[in-house]
Amino acid sequence: MLVPFQESFRWATFLCIKIGIMTTLDAIYSTTKEGGKFEKKSFTKNA
Repeated sequence: MLVPFQESFRWATFLCIKIGIMTTLDAIYSTTKEGGKFEKKSFTKNA
């Protein structure tokens, strides 16, 4: 009974970490992509 519980707990933890990393990377990527373009456009207009 102890082994399956540990395995499922390990799998759940791994899944949560994986989802967290993917979400963070996706957020960073979109922010850099969108923010970079927006900043360049704003800077060009202001200059």
